[in-house]
Amino acid sequence: MQQSPETFLRSTRTVLTAHAEAFQVMLYRSDDGEEAWFWNSRDGVTPFGTVIDGKMYRHAMGDYVPSYMGALPDKAQYVWVTYTPETWRALHTAKFETMSQLEDEYGEHFRAQFPNLEVWLSAVPFEHGQPHQLTREKFLATTPEWMGKA
Repeated sequence: MQQSPETFLRSTRTVLTAHAEAFQVMLYRSDDGEEAWFWNSRDGVTPFGTVIDGKMYRHAMGDYVPSYMGALPDKAQYVWVTYTPETWRALHTAKFETMSQLEDEYGEHFRAQFPNLEVWLSAVPFEHGQPHQLTREKFLATTPEWMGKA
């Protein structure tokens, strides 16, 4: 007897998580009503707000039906992943370079307080679990995991 494909697929599964946002598809909305869908690919908290192309988006709490998925959903335009020590260092190295090149009073104060990259990095140590925003395309290009291959 041949089994149908449905026999091998599970549409639901109980998974214990530490955070309500774990593996959830979440809607973020800008002040002008533009929407962005995020998938939280991990069991971790997510920001209530984020910037996309210079525009602020806020989590649209309660304006949608939560959808928990173990693989990248079609509707997700962005993905929350966890920073690695390498991506954290790259983020803060770029911030250091930007801030240390400012030609105003703030830049002078920054350079006096953080004369080199190592001093700056010691002030912003790596924190495991911090969310990192990726586009869908970047996530698919960089993830070695099955979860991106829905």
